[in-house]
Amino acid sequence: MTRKTTSAHHPSRACVALHTAVLGVLCLCALATAVRPSSVSVLSEGGARPWFLRSLPVRKRVAALMGQMTLAEKINMTLSDSPPIDRLGVPGYSFWSEGLHGVAWAGLSTVYPENIGLGATFAPDVVEAVAQQVSDEARAKHIARMRKLKTNDSAQFYGLHLFTPNVNIYRDPRWGRGQETFGECPTLVSSMSAAFIRGMQMGKAQAHYVKTVATCKHFLAYSLDSWDGDAQYRLRFDAKVSATDLEQTYLPAFRACVDADEDGVGTRNGAPIRNYMRPADDVVGAVRSVMCSYNAVNGIPACAHPMIQSTLRGRLGFDGFVISDCGAVEFIATQHKYTKTVVEAAAVAMNAGVDMDCGDAYLELNQAVASKLVNETTINAAVERILTSRFRLGMFDPSTTVPYNQIPLSVVNSAAHRQLARLAAQQSIVLLRNEHQTLPIGLRPNYRNLRNIAVIGPNADSAQALVGNYNGCQNGPNGDLLAQECDIQTPLAAITAAATTLDPHVHVKYEQGCDINSDSRAGFAAAANLAKSSDVVIMFLGLRTCTPPHDVTADCIEAEAHDRVNIVLPGQQESLLRVVQGTGVPVVLVLINGGPVSLSSWTASNVPAIVEAFYPGVMGGAAIADVLFGSVSPAGKMPVTVVTGLDQLPPYDSMQMNQSPGRTYRYLTQAPLYAFGYGLTYTTFNFDASSVTPPAALANATTTFTAQVSVTNVGSRPSDQVVQVYWRYHNESSGTAAYPAKQLVAFERIHLKVGQDTTLKLTFSSDDLKLVPPEPSSSDSSDRGGDVRAELLKGQYSIYIGDGPPGSHGAFVSQPGHSIEHVITIY
Repeated sequence: MTRKTTSAHHPSRACVALHTAVLGVLCLCALATAVRPSSVSVLSEGGARPWFLRSLPVRKRVAALMGQMTLAEKINMTLSDSPPIDRLGVPGYSFWSEGLHGVAWAGLSTVYPENIGLGATFAPDVVEAVAQQVSDEARAKHIARMRKLKTNDSAQFYGLHLFTPNVNIYRDPRWGRGQETFGECPTLVSSMSAAFIRGMQMGKAQAHYVKTVATCKHFLAYSLDSWDGDAQYRLRFDAKVSATDLEQTYLPAFRACVDADEDGVGTRNGAPIRNYMRPADDVVGAVRSVMCSYNAVNGIPACAHPMIQSTLRGRLGFDGFVISDCGAVEFIATQHKYTKTVVEAAAVAMNAGVDMDCGDAYLELNQAVASKLVNETTINAAVERILTSRFRLGMFDPSTTVPYNQIPLSVVNSAAHRQLARLAAQQSIVLLRNEHQTLPIGLRPNYRNLRNIAVIGPNADSAQALVGNYNGCQNGPNGDLLAQECDIQTPLAAITAAATTLDPHVHVKYEQGCDINSDSRAGFAAAANLAKSSDVVIMFLGLRTCTPPHDVTADCIEAEAHDRVNIVLPGQQESLLRVVQGTGVPVVLVLINGGPVSLSSWTASNVPAIVEAFYPGVMGGAAIADVLFGSVSPAGKMPVTVVTGLDQLPPYDSMQMNQSPGRTYRYLTQAPLYAFGYGLTYTTFNFDASSVTPPAALANATTTFTAQVSVTNVGSRPSDQVVQVYWRYHNESSGTAAYPAKQLVAFERIHLKVGQDTTLKLTFSSDDLKLVPPEPSSSDSSDRGGDVRAELLKGQYSIYIGDGPPGSHGAFVSQPGHSIEHVITIY
């Protein structure tokens, strides 16, 4: 629906429906892009009005500007498409821009690996570097567009407020948006999120300004989109979450974003990340924006939930602004039926602490104020937080005084950015199986006569398969893939180039074999014949994603508003694999996907080499070839548990982490197909001389523990390795599922040459061992929501140091991992 603006200074805007099914937006309005000489001249004068005086503190500049604004103008400032206030020299601005793994929907940008792949790197420094480049491209695009149009008004998708990162926990592999997350582990997600935010906001030089504003989303307990055939079930889904799961699973990543909770946030590269986000002057510190989600939590819509004030702002200390997911304020009334009218919904959301509406429901705040449902003081607080973020971006200062405005447009998809995209993709690749040293190709003795390589599978020659969703090779959410402009090298093209470099006499031939999701076997015979005439077969199978509803086809398996019903290879891919494997030629299976795929027991135990590549980005094809042909040793680790099938999962709509058989590696009571933290390399590492000190600590004091271990590369190839530290509480009185079976607490990615050794010291705090005491069996799941605190429980804790988690690395994993156990006591 369309509503009139409440400001006489709001220009005429055409209301357009923008992928309603995806983002729940009933109506979003595009900003006018006409030249506004008054805005440009005022900004260039600097000091013409108090809010343009750079010498004043930001809070005084904001106060001066707000003192001149009418209520109607303030209300317009709470819209994600904020119109200009020409009389005050305030430019119009669209807050909606995307930067999940590269700037999206704003023309050509560098596409880095999808976030689930970035999680697999276990390398926060790489994630931070990626975010640095993403924010560079966002700032460059923003400035270039304004200069081209000679306006200070910012158009949608070209702004400096980016709706990223997605810090939700990948609770269930069926979730179509799990690909956007860093994984299933609160510690891993927290560390990666903090690194990403630092790169997005601070830049290399921690200047007076924020480079871009990151947005941690989606608050809270959001990990379900579609259910029972309803693509928009998320808009009214009520997540029933226990206080324990809120504290131990769903809140930690937001605590890392805000970084203001006295209980700490875990570790980063083996070091505490407490205060990792907050410089001394607090100018560009913690994340500046948080997005509330579509779902309800224990009966209350997330964008109306008291936890925004009590937990996010109160307990965690968040002082930025909260924005709704697009359309979520209106859905408080129309989907959740929590209020009778949108006017009431707008008031409830504003009073709950939602400062900005991504949509147009907040246009009803004028009526809400008149009806005494919300007061102007509450709106003032919201506008103050919103304007503060714009001032910190330098939007009210002359462009020449803002260092980040000097970033040239030439950085976009530049050689340096593509080089990092390739490095990130290389580090994201996980080697799941490598029997008989099938990999790397070309370096085995029986590859000496290698002449013919068969490349088979529906993802082998697909550019779309590499870039994931919210990607920068798509011009708008419903635009075509800019494959040529992005210079995407498919796996087939990259393998052909690599093989030719290896030996110009090697021939690479290709057959698709089947589609991603089709019942047709028409290509099976050609694929089998090609395999028979080859020395090795490389098969590219997996999934595809898309941007619903615009490019949903049969090949779109997982996406926003498009969850999976099953988690196996779709269509005839498994059958094709069996036919090709049946030829007796060595097969290398490369999976390209976001959500994990449950391979059959036959595949997991018969295919000699299996590689997980996720959605590896614009340089993913080259990175895969680097790993397959041995110029790079894979060392990524699984950021999620790959279960053997649906029987290892609780009901999809259950948010309870310990519901039988248990969710994620922390609670699963059965051997998975592949464990979280698991991944092989091309070499061998020894772990020894380990210790954990001190061996004991007091429960009422904060203690720093040091896990020390010596690691040696005793193999024949240089390689990275990820050293991981886990803990487990020896729970004697409660059921086995009352507490996590294991929990990652520290990790560090290292590189060792052949024969090289190193001694690592990974530190963690006793605060990181805290647990929520079991809830009384009679308590309701919503009784203590957001009000409980984890405690350091007395007793014994096992600390495990190695290359993965303790216990089984997978039901069909033949290579045992390293895991050294130590016991500490809290008394």
